[in-house]
Amino acid sequence: MTRRARVGGIALLAAAAIVVVLLFVVFRVAGPPRWPESAIFVPRDAATVQQALESASPGATIVLRAQDGPFRGPVTIDSADITLVSSGGKAKLEAPGSEPALTIRADGVVVRGLEIASESVGIRLEATRCTIERTRIFGAPIGVQLRGARGCELAAIEVDGGRIGLDLDSSAGNALIDIAVRGASESGVRFVESSNNRLEGITVVDTPTGVSLEQGSSENELRGLRIEGASTVGIGLRGSNDNLVVDSTVRGSGTGVLLEGGTGNGILGCEISDSGVAGLAFNQAVQNRATENRIEGSQDAGILLTQSAEDALSYNTIGDCGGAGIRIDGCDRVLIVGNRLTANALGIVSDRSSHGRILQNTVLSADRSGTGIRVSGGAENRILDNHVRGGGVGCLVSDSREDTILRNRIEGQATVGLSIVNGSLGSAVAENRIVDNLVGVAIAASSRSEVLNNDVAENDTGLLLVRPGPGVRIEGNAIETNRIGIQQTDASDIAGAEMGPGDGGETVSAVVVNNLFARNETVDVLNETAIPIYAGDNWWGVTGERDTTSARVSSGVFLEGSAWRGTLAVGTGSDVSGEILGRILQYALTEAGFRVIDLIGMGDSDRLREALRMQDVDFIWWGTHDALLPEANGIDVDTASIPATRRWTVVVSEETAAQLAEPTLSAFAEWIRRSGNTFGYSAPRGLGDAAEAFEEAYGLRESIDSVHWSETLGEVEALLKFGAVEAAIVDNLEETLTSAGFVALEDDLAVFEAAELLVAFRTGLLTRFPEIEDVLGRLADLLTTAAVHDLIGRVRLLQREPEAVAWKFLVVRGLLQE
Repeated sequence: MTRRARVGGIALLAAAAIVVVLLFVVFRVAGPPRWPESAIFVPRDAATVQQALESASPGATIVLRAQDGPFRGPVTIDSADITLVSSGGKAKLEAPGSEPALTIRADGVVVRGLEIASESVGIRLEATRCTIERTRIFGAPIGVQLRGARGCELAAIEVDGGRIGLDLDSSAGNALIDIAVRGASESGVRFVESSNNRLEGITVVDTPTGVSLEQGSSENELRGLRIEGASTVGIGLRGSNDNLVVDSTVRGSGTGVLLEGGTGNGILGCEISDSGVAGLAFNQAVQNRATENRIEGSQDAGILLTQSAEDALSYNTIGDCGGAGIRIDGCDRVLIVGNRLTANALGIVSDRSSHGRILQNTVLSADRSGTGIRVSGGAENRILDNHVRGGGVGCLVSDSREDTILRNRIEGQATVGLSIVNGSLGSAVAENRIVDNLVGVAIAASSRSEVLNNDVAENDTGLLLVRPGPGVRIEGNAIETNRIGIQQTDASDIAGAEMGPGDGGETVSAVVVNNLFARNETVDVLNETAIPIYAGDNWWGVTGERDTTSARVSSGVFLEGSAWRGTLAVGTGSDVSGEILGRILQYALTEAGFRVIDLIGMGDSDRLREALRMQDVDFIWWGTHDALLPEANGIDVDTASIPATRRWTVVVSEETAAQLAEPTLSAFAEWIRRSGNTFGYSAPRGLGDAAEAFEEAYGLRESIDSVHWSETLGEVEALLKFGAVEAAIVDNLEETLTSAGFVALEDDLAVFEAAELLVAFRTGLLTRFPEIEDVLGRLADLLTTAAVHDLIGRVRLLQREPEAVAWKFLVVRGLLQE
């Protein structure tokens, strides 16, 4: 193409562009008018805005010409569907005094393009379906106030200064979009008893509270908010439920997002940075969730929960916080799952909190003194499938009960990978991989901890024992390539925590059995205390053989024995009393240092006798109504009895008992004969021939009109409770009728024989294990008829598990530690 052709083409394009611009001007300016013919112009058609409104019909348009100077308020719109707009820029509306500059009380009103100054409220909206757009409000104590507003839209509004930017009171279904509030002295946006509103693209800068939802504000959606420099709270939800805060940014606030006393709220996908107290805080909040948020640079905690329950913290990224990445205090059933915590002073901290679930989190630390996961003063927490790398202590459980630490990976800790200390009770540590730490696992002054099937490798000391309490069991672990496999010491400065006054009770030897010791550099088991370590039945060397030739142990370590005093099997029948008594004996024997095999609830009396005969069990609780002891079947056993006895008992209603001269069966029979009445009774089929003896002894055979035989005790009791019979024959230990106000009658003729409750055990067992006699003696002092009846009642009436009832019984009476 020639130069002349190129120049001609450019000139043609320029000419076309000029034509387009001219056409736009013609159609835009010289074309049809923008306003309806009926539009009212102020001040051309009316001197003031209020005069224009008074002359306007519903649906009218009122145009304020900006070049004519500020208009005076206050102004009230009472007609529906009015449009109030500016022309030639933003028309200014000014109003002195206590009334709002603009009040909207009619539905369907549109306000667009104004600039409002007020000594009170800029705009007060008390209607439905209204629209406020492209409006600026400055200097008003409250910029825009919605009172009972419904279905309104506020967009592209700017509020400068004042006390509250936007104030929603009892308003619902409104949309607030692209609103900016700057320099308010109290709140950018405040909701009170307002629901189902949508906030999107709201910006609040330099206010104490950015956005506040209060007093039952529910089901609001806050999306894409930007809050900066809120000195108190960026976004606060107080006493409000089922709200969503999504994809919002909060920077430089005292607390980024705060939930107080609400339920069902969600904080999703937000970025919260540089908070003074906490990035995200829940207080007395129930069933809320925080998911996929990014929280950075909090001076204290990234996420803080206090006195809250059933909240879920999932898949958040938390970093560079001066305190804990996640901290829960006094909480219950909190779920912490899938979070990534990096370079915080502490990782996850749970204080005085129970039933928590800490799952699948990643905790990475460059600080060689911090703790990855810390649980203290709680109960029944679950720490599963987490990865903790770097730091001082990977996982610390202190003064806590019945926690489970399962399938975690803990590596590179300067002090301890996993530490169970300060009176912690009943911790279960299983299937974890714990590598490359100063100490892999430390058990210090704690009882009944179980360390099972873990991979403990490449640590300076694989497993450290410091004054372990009763019931510590180390079984099935692979303890390999450490400098020292297991070390027992009295020192307390390397357990990963201050050792406080609490301890695990009596210091006894831990059970060390079925572990694999291989390639440990210096020694497999090192004992530096006077308490022996029994390390029999372990595997030694890379080939994993029982032969102890390759075992390298110090003095005070015995390879020929086990720390268990012995292994005993306890069995009972399937009745409630047998289960409870069996559990009591099981727990008492375990506390005394025995390994107990659980055969509780195995079947009827025939099955029990067969178990003793075949020596499947060492102990059987006995106490059937037939009083047929094992010795009668040629089984050689010893027995020990308790004060409690079992017998059949006749129970009647309070009304019937009131008719008797005394609460005896003889008085009952005399009353029946004297009144000439007949009666019916219910009984379990197990009563058998004793029913006939009862009827004969008390002379009642001719007075009985029915006998209701039932398969279960519950059916027997129900027939009396519902008035289908006048009496019930029940087991005195298992019945619950007397607890419900019914009256047991004394068997004054001793028709029903009493059966002793006793425990039968192998002959010679007390000679072999004299400690058992002390256990049985202490139990016998406690197990009276009244005590056993009360224990069974807790199971049958309160629907509690026999295990829990038995455990509590022993704890209350000082035979077990809580």
